Amino acid sequence: MPSFAEARAGLQGEIDNVSPYRVRGWARNPQLPDEPVVLLIANNGEVLERVVADRARDDLLQAGFSSSHHGFDVWLPARLDASRRNIVRVFREIDGADLFRSPVILEASEAFGPVLQARLTTLLATPMEAPELRERIEFLVDLVEGLRRRLADEHAIGRGREAEEEPLRALVIDDQLPDSRRDAGSMAILSHIRSLRRLGYEISFVPSDLDGVRSLTADALTAEGMTLHLRPHTNSVEEVLRREANTFDLVYIHRYTNAAKYGPLARSFQPTARLVFSVADLHHLRLQRQGEYYGSERIAADSQLIRLRELSAAWSASSVITHSTHEAELLKADLGRTPIAVVPWSVTPRPVVRPFDRRRGVAFVGSFMHAPNLDAARRLVHAIMPRVWSTEPDIPCFLIGSDMPDELAGLNLDGIEVLGHVPDLFFALNRVRLSVAPLAWGAGIKGKVLESFAHGVPCAMTGIAAEGICLPAALDVCLGDSDEALALAIVTLHQDEALNRRCAEAGLALIEDGWSELRVDAAMRRAIIGSEPNLKLPGSNGIEQLSR
Repeated sequence: MPSFAEARAGLQGEIDNVSPYRVRGWARNPQLPDEPVVLLIANNGEVLERVVADRARDDLLQAGFSSSHHGFDVWLPARLDASRRNIVRVFREIDGADLFRSPVILEASEAFGPVLQARLTTLLATPMEAPELRERIEFLVDLVEGLRRRLADEHAIGRGREAEEEPLRALVIDDQLPDSRRDAGSMAILSHIRSLRRLGYEISFVPSDLDGVRSLTADALTAEGMTLHLRPHTNSVEEVLRREANTFDLVYIHRYTNAAKYGPLARSFQPTARLVFSVADLHHLRLQRQGEYYGSERIAADSQLIRLRELSAAWSASSVITHSTHEAELLKADLGRTPIAVVPWSVTPRPVVRPFDRRRGVAFVGSFMHAPNLDAARRLVHAIMPRVWSTEPDIPCFLIGSDMPDELAGLNLDGIEVLGHVPDLFFALNRVRLSVAPLAWGAGIKGKVLESFAHGVPCAMTGIAAEGICLPAALDVCLGDSDEALALAIVTLHQDEALNRRCAEAGLALIEDGWSELRVDAAMRRAIIGSEPNLKLPGSNGIEQLSR
């Protein structure tokens, strides 16, 4: 139970523990309880570290505080010399007020410091015969291997015995705070964050775009128990990595742009953490296909540059996460021994309830900030639907999605209804018989396809839209790459109730089996600690964990 002793200048808190490696405790200003306290840690008069006391601690809530984010846990940049006396102070930066129990005195001991190391060096340097020399070498090799195994075990499951008392810590880095209402990328990273929490990790999140934070999104994430590093207390990702050096067990970086910028810094400031690079989708593959589609040599050249940057970020990671089995195969060929994990995101089945005969039409769903979606919507409106209407003129088409451009929002075409952003996709899909994803280029798993399946609505789609999902044979009828083939698939699925039902059931089964929280947790566990190697994702061809 935390102490309630007040220090001067209104500083509340105490030091829990000091070791030659680490300092832990909590600090709070009762006059400004929502502002974290900034502390300095000094040893024998020399400042070693600066820390912001903003970690969550359940014991503070149990003690009656309105907020739990007042803890700190610092791994010192260098081990204290245990062969001499150490006087460790923890005090507030603005006025020098000490925490309760500060200073802590660590008396000199016979620990593994310079004195003991010198004795050991002298002993091993003593002249000896070859048999005795071999005996000492074998002893030291066994000792070193045992220490290495112990270190690996501690960083795989936490920090030794303390892992039983404290959660593991993960730092997640992405462009923006995730918002499941915005895009599939947000749904994916939120699912992975929740999986990490179920696996025992305490989550800290820092966006690279600190100026684009929306307060409602921040409030929702904080309510889930995440620690957010935002302005005015945080000015950059680099600041978090440096300020909390050696405190994270896992650094999860989303998208190659962030991995390229912050991967080396994470290696420097969090050297014992497992560095996971989640590619979202292969950006260079999307650009390559875009260049081929438009016949642009410039875009094709850009794709090769991006490819080098993506692979460089992947080579430096402990493991790479992708959602797509297709992209896992490509990464395997390029990365060799770097571990690759196929980790889906959880999708909740919400089958529509309106009977087939009371539904009508086809829906296109997508964020129109994403260029492949905008191109696909144009193709649908101007090339595919006219072919559909040539045989079935009464099939309406609904355009659904955020950031709708004026050219689509202002469409005045018979048969096209622009819905724009909808707060709940269920109500939109509950009125149609199928969705359509006529993507001609792109990369990664398409969230619009998964959401359609999860709602029990078949999706007429191109091979690009279906790529990496590993569709069952029952859904082959939904595939088509040409305008004519997609128009035929739309008409067939709209007319044939029995076929529509079979496809809906196959899509729902795919989601329930391959995109559940159970599957996400199993795949995530393999990605970060390598356990449960025999549990495979459907259609993954064994790629979900390609270990070293």
